[in-house]
Amino acid sequence: MRVLILSDIHGAVKKVRKLRSLLSDVRYDVIVVAGDLTDFGPINLAKDIIDILSAISNRIYYVAGNCDPPEMLNGIPGWEEGNLHLNAVIVEDYLLFGIGGSTITPFNTFIEFSEEEMLEMLNSLSKTLEDKSGLETLKIMVSHTPPWNTPLDTTFSKIHVGSITIREFIQRIKPILVIVGHIHEGRGVIELGGSVVVNPGPLRSGYYAEANIIGDRVNIELKKL
Repeated sequence: MRVLILSDIHGAVKKVRKLRSLLSDVRYDVIVVAGDLTDFGPINLAKDIIDILSAISNRIYYVAGNCDPPEMLNGIPGWEEGNLHLNAVIVEDYLLFGIGGSTITPFNTFIEFSEEEMLEMLNSLSKTLEDKSGLETLKIMVSHTPPWNTPLDTTFSKIHVGSITIREFIQRIKPILVIVGHIHEGRGVIELGGSVVVNPGPLRSGYYAEANIIGDRVNIELKKL
């Protein structure tokens, strides 16, 4: 399965159109967007962005970021089936699921959760995963917030701002791939407890990534417009 990985678009429609033009001859099975499609709304802008991306692949999955409008937690109009926030969908041989928003920031952004709220939501998500998958189902997680204490959640000031709860959840559930965003300077790929974790960097700055997945093997390539 070939996956186009995006995050932190922040309303940069020109970059989305440039990406569409660049990839017009490339076939992707799935597009995953790890939040912050907009820069504090409106939700119609998120829909416009998804509509543009649909020229690359019509299978698009996403979570809301902390800078997206709160109503996006319930889905983008016309694209509700792609909403992974506390949802899980089976795509080919994989179970995709996710959680939107971020941990608490100093900036009072639109969608923020405490670690306690994250834990409550992830406990609910665990039950959904149990209902929709067998023990051997290969899993792919999408989280706007990166796991705590990794290069992917490290700010320019060398402070870790990811989620401890999400880190523990990843180590327990063991997805083969985790797609995150939020920290623009945290672009990169790491391994965490056997899971490949990627922050593609902000598309607003021209960054994106590609995953090629065969069985439980994941190969990531970081790319730039």
